[in-house]
Amino acid sequence: MGFVTEELNQTERFKIKRDKVNNMAVVYGKEASMWKGEEKLLTILHRYMDIHGTVYYEAQRPPEVPAFVRNHGLLPQQELQQLLRKAKLFLGFGFPYEGPAPLEAIANGCVFLQPKFSPPHSSLNHEFFRGKPTSREVSSQHPYTEQYIGKPHVITVDFNNSQEFETAVQDILKEKVEPFIPYEYTCEGMLERVNAYIQHQSWRSQSRRNSGIADSDDAALPSAASSEKPAENRNSCWL
Repeated sequence: MGFVTEELNQTERFKIKRDKVNNMAVVYGKEASMWKGEEKLLTILHRYMDIHGTVYYEAQRPPEVPAFVRNHGLLPQQELQQLLRKAKLFLGFGFPYEGPAPLEAIANGCVFLQPKFSPPHSSLNHEFFRGKPTSREVSSQHPYTEQYIGKPHVITVDFNNSQEFETAVQDILKEKVEPFIPYEYTCEGMLERVNAYIQHQSWRSQSRRNSGIADSDDAALPSAASSEKPAENRNSCWL
Protein backbone atom coordinates (compact mmCIF):
# COMPACT_ATOMS: atom_id res chain seq x y z
CA MET A 1 0.00 0.00 0.00
CA GLY A 2 2.78 2.43 0.84
CA PHE A 3 5.06 1.81 -2.16
CA VAL A 4 5.89 4.87 -4.26
CA THR A 5 8.19 5.50 -7.20
CA GLU A 6 10.55 8.44 -7.24
CA GLU A 7 9.18 11.23 -9.42
CA LEU A 8 11.65 12.85 -11.81
CA ASN A 9 12.05 16.55 -12.32
CA GLN A 10 12.59 18.08 -15.77
CA THR A 11 16.38 18.10 -15.42
CA GLU A 12 16.42 14.39 -14.58
CA ARG A 13 14.10 13.61 -17.48
CA PHE A 14 16.40 15.49 -19.84
CA LYS A 15 19.46 13.58 -18.57
CA ILE A 16 17.68 10.25 -19.04
CA LYS A 17 16.74 11.14 -22.61
CA ARG A 18 20.30 12.27 -23.31
CA ASP A 19 22.08 9.30 -21.69
CA LYS A 20 19.84 6.40 -22.76
CA VAL A 21 21.74 3.56 -24.42
CA ASN A 22 19.40 2.10 -27.02
CA ASN A 23 21.01 -1.35 -27.08
CA MET A 24 21.36 -1.87 -23.31
CA ALA A 25 19.26 -4.35 -21.33
CA VAL A 26 19.10 -5.11 -17.60
CA VAL A 27 17.81 -8.48 -16.42
CA TYR A 28 15.43 -8.64 -13.44
CA GLY A 29 16.92 -11.36 -11.25
CA LYS A 30 19.25 -11.02 -8.25
CA GLU A 31 19.73 -14.76 -7.81
CA ALA A 32 21.49 -17.03 -10.31
CA SER A 33 18.64 -19.55 -10.00
CA MET A 34 16.32 -17.05 -11.71
CA TRP A 35 18.50 -17.23 -14.85
CA LYS A 36 18.52 -21.02 -15.17
CA GLY A 37 16.99 -22.38 -18.35
CA GLU A 38 16.94 -18.96 -20.02
CA GLU A 39 20.11 -19.33 -22.13
CA LYS A 40 18.17 -19.48 -25.42
CA LEU A 41 16.34 -16.20 -24.77
CA LEU A 42 19.51 -14.52 -23.53
CA THR A 43 21.34 -15.59 -26.68
CA ILE A 44 18.59 -14.06 -28.84
CA LEU A 45 18.67 -10.85 -26.81
CA HIS A 46 22.46 -10.69 -27.04
CA ARG A 47 22.21 -10.40 -30.84
CA TYR A 48 20.64 -6.99 -30.36
CA MET A 49 21.66 -5.68 -26.93
CA ASP A 50 24.40 -5.63 -24.33
CA ILE A 51 23.05 -7.46 -21.30
CA HIS A 52 23.65 -6.37 -17.72
CA GLY A 53 22.80 -8.23 -14.51
CA THR A 54 22.73 -7.55 -10.78
CA VAL A 55 23.22 -11.10 -9.55
CA TYR A 56 24.60 -11.64 -6.06
CA TYR A 57 27.89 -13.52 -5.91
CA GLU A 58 30.84 -14.13 -3.64
CA ALA A 59 34.33 -13.25 -4.87
CA GLN A 60 35.46 -16.89 -4.76
CA ARG A 61 32.40 -18.13 -6.67
CA PRO A 62 31.23 -16.14 -9.70
CA PRO A 63 27.52 -16.51 -10.58
CA GLU A 64 26.44 -19.01 -13.21
CA VAL A 65 25.33 -16.57 -15.90
CA PRO A 66 26.44 -16.49 -19.55
CA ALA A 67 29.88 -15.03 -20.18
CA PHE A 68 28.47 -12.28 -22.40
CA VAL A 69 26.48 -10.84 -19.45
CA ARG A 70 28.09 -7.97 -17.58
CA ASN A 71 27.20 -8.68 -13.97
CA HIS A 72 27.46 -5.79 -11.50
CA GLY A 73 26.58 -7.84 -8.42
CA LEU A 74 24.07 -6.51 -5.91
CA LEU A 75 23.93 -2.74 -6.21
CA PRO A 76 22.92 -0.05 -3.72
CA GLN A 77 19.59 1.52 -4.66
CA GLN A 78 21.14 4.71 -6.05
CA GLU A 79 23.52 2.79 -8.34
CA LEU A 80 20.68 0.56 -9.52
CA GLN A 81 18.66 3.66 -10.39
CA GLN A 82 21.57 4.99 -12.45
CA LEU A 83 21.82 1.68 -14.30
CA LEU A 84 18.09 1.73 -15.10
CA ARG A 85 18.33 5.31 -16.34
CA LYS A 86 20.80 4.21 -18.98
CA ALA A 87 19.08 0.98 -20.04
CA LYS A 88 16.44 0.69 -22.76
CA LEU A 89 15.05 -2.69 -21.69
CA PHE A 90 14.25 -4.31 -18.34
CA LEU A 91 13.73 -8.05 -18.79
CA GLY A 92 11.82 -10.31 -16.41
CA PHE A 93 11.94 -14.12 -16.55
CA GLY A 94 8.68 -14.72 -14.65
CA PHE A 95 9.80 -14.46 -11.03
CA PRO A 96 9.51 -12.73 -8.60
CA TYR A 97 5.84 -11.94 -9.03
CA GLU A 98 4.55 -8.37 -8.80
CA GLY A 99 7.67 -6.79 -7.33
CA PRO A 100 8.37 -3.04 -7.34
CA ALA A 101 11.42 -3.20 -9.64
CA PRO A 102 9.45 -3.13 -12.94
CA LEU A 103 7.65 0.03 -11.82
CA GLU A 104 10.99 1.64 -10.97
CA ALA A 105 12.38 0.63 -14.36
CA ILE A 106 9.39 2.10 -16.20
CA ALA A 107 9.70 5.28 -14.15
CA ASN A 108 13.29 5.54 -15.37
CA GLY A 109 12.39 5.20 -19.04
CA CYS A 110 12.86 1.43 -19.56
CA VAL A 111 10.54 -0.87 -21.44
CA PHE A 112 9.57 -3.86 -19.28
CA LEU A 113 9.49 -7.11 -21.26
CA GLN A 114 7.81 -9.94 -19.35
CA PRO A 115 6.44 -13.44 -19.98
CA LYS A 116 2.77 -14.22 -20.50
CA PHE A 117 1.54 -17.24 -18.50
CA SER A 118 -0.72 -19.60 -20.42
CA PRO A 119 -2.49 -21.04 -18.56
CA PRO A 120 -2.32 -18.39 -15.79
CA HIS A 121 -0.39 -19.40 -12.67
CA SER A 122 -2.50 -20.28 -9.65
CA SER A 123 -2.62 -22.56 -6.63
CA LEU A 124 -3.99 -25.26 -8.94
CA ASN A 125 -0.99 -25.48 -11.24
CA HIS A 126 2.02 -23.76 -9.70
CA GLU A 127 4.11 -24.71 -6.70
CA PHE A 128 4.68 -21.11 -5.53
CA PHE A 129 0.95 -20.57 -4.93
CA ARG A 130 0.14 -24.06 -3.70
CA GLY A 131 -1.24 -24.03 -0.16
CA LYS A 132 -1.67 -20.26 -0.12
CA PRO A 133 -5.17 -18.95 0.71
CA THR A 134 -5.83 -17.46 -2.73
CA SER A 135 -7.66 -18.47 -5.90
CA ARG A 136 -6.06 -15.70 -8.00
CA GLU A 137 -4.94 -16.49 -11.51
CA VAL A 138 -1.78 -14.58 -12.45
CA SER A 139 -1.59 -13.91 -16.18
CA SER A 140 2.00 -12.60 -16.25
CA GLN A 141 4.92 -11.77 -13.99
CA HIS A 142 3.42 -8.37 -13.19
CA PRO A 143 -0.32 -8.33 -14.07
CA TYR A 144 -0.77 -4.71 -12.93
CA THR A 145 1.75 -3.42 -15.47
CA GLU A 146 0.27 -5.65 -18.16
CA GLN A 147 -3.32 -4.50 -17.60
CA TYR A 148 -3.01 -0.90 -16.44
CA ILE A 149 0.16 0.37 -18.14
CA GLY A 150 0.67 -1.72 -21.28
CA LYS A 151 2.42 -0.69 -24.49
CA PRO A 152 4.78 0.95 -25.20
CA HIS A 153 6.07 0.78 -21.60
CA VAL A 154 5.20 -2.88 -20.99
CA ILE A 155 5.39 -5.73 -23.50
CA THR A 156 3.96 -9.12 -22.50
CA VAL A 157 4.66 -12.07 -24.80
CA ASP A 158 4.93 -15.86 -24.79
CA PHE A 159 8.56 -16.60 -23.91
CA ASN A 160 8.09 -20.19 -25.13
CA ASN A 161 7.79 -18.73 -28.63
CA SER A 162 11.32 -17.57 -29.50
CA GLN A 163 10.14 -15.79 -32.66
CA GLU A 164 7.60 -13.78 -30.69
CA PHE A 165 10.28 -12.90 -28.15
CA GLU A 166 12.73 -11.78 -30.85
CA THR A 167 10.08 -9.68 -32.60
CA ALA A 168 9.31 -7.97 -29.28
CA VAL A 169 13.00 -7.09 -28.83
CA GLN A 170 13.16 -5.68 -32.37
CA ASP A 171 10.04 -3.58 -31.75
CA ILE A 172 11.43 -2.24 -28.48
CA LEU A 173 14.59 -1.05 -30.25
CA LYS A 174 12.42 1.07 -32.55
CA GLU A 175 10.36 2.63 -29.74
CA LYS A 176 11.00 6.03 -28.18
CA VAL A 177 9.76 5.71 -24.61
CA GLU A 178 9.52 8.44 -21.97
CA PRO A 179 9.71 7.79 -18.20
CA PHE A 180 6.25 6.99 -16.87
CA ILE A 181 4.78 6.69 -13.37
CA PRO A 182 1.15 5.62 -12.85
CA TYR A 183 -0.66 8.06 -10.57
CA GLU A 184 -1.27 5.30 -8.02
CA TYR A 185 2.47 5.04 -7.39
CA THR A 186 3.23 8.72 -6.98
CA CYS A 187 3.49 10.15 -3.47
CA GLU A 188 0.07 11.76 -3.86
CA GLY A 189 -1.45 8.51 -5.09
CA MET A 190 -0.02 6.59 -2.13
CA LEU A 191 -1.46 9.11 0.34
CA GLU A 192 -4.82 8.86 -1.39
CA ARG A 193 -4.77 5.05 -0.93
CA VAL A 194 -3.89 5.37 2.75
CA ASN A 195 -6.59 8.01 3.23
CA ALA A 196 -9.23 5.82 1.56
CA TYR A 197 -8.21 2.86 3.71
CA ILE A 198 -8.41 4.84 6.95
CA GLN A 199 -11.74 6.45 6.08
CA HIS A 200 -13.34 3.05 5.52
CA GLN A 201 -12.30 1.62 8.88
CA SER A 202 -14.66 1.38 11.85
CA TRP A 203 -12.17 2.36 14.52
CA ARG A 204 -14.82 2.68 17.28
CA SER A 205 -16.10 -0.85 16.71
CA GLN A 206 -12.59 -2.26 16.53
CA SER A 207 -11.60 -0.48 19.74
CA ARG A 208 -14.63 -1.91 21.54
CA ARG A 209 -13.88 -5.44 20.34
CA ASN A 210 -10.25 -5.18 21.43
CA SER A 211 -11.29 -4.04 24.91
CA GLY A 212 -13.95 -6.72 25.28
CA ILE A 213 -16.90 -4.29 25.18
CA ALA A 214 -19.90 -5.25 23.09
CA ASP A 215 -20.58 -3.01 20.10
CA SER A 216 -23.81 -1.64 21.58
CA ASP A 217 -24.59 1.71 23.15
CA ASP A 218 -26.66 0.06 25.84
CA ALA A 219 -23.88 -2.34 26.78
CA ALA A 220 -21.56 0.60 27.43
CA LEU A 221 -23.98 2.30 29.82
CA PRO A 222 -23.98 1.63 33.58
CA SER A 223 -26.82 -0.45 34.98
CA ALA A 224 -29.16 0.67 37.74
CA ALA A 225 -27.46 -1.74 40.10
CA SER A 226 -24.13 0.00 39.70
CA SER A 227 -25.39 3.56 40.24
CA GLU A 228 -28.06 5.34 42.18
CA LYS A 229 -28.40 7.97 39.42
CA PRO A 230 -28.16 6.18 36.06
CA ALA A 231 -29.58 9.19 34.17
CA GLU A 232 -26.84 11.49 35.41
CA ASN A 233 -24.17 8.91 34.64
CA ARG A 234 -25.60 8.48 31.14
CA ASN A 235 -25.23 12.21 30.50
CA SER A 236 -21.71 12.40 31.84
CA CYS A 237 -20.70 9.40 29.73
CA TRP A 238 -21.56 11.07 26.40
CA LEU A 239 -20.72 14.71 27.13
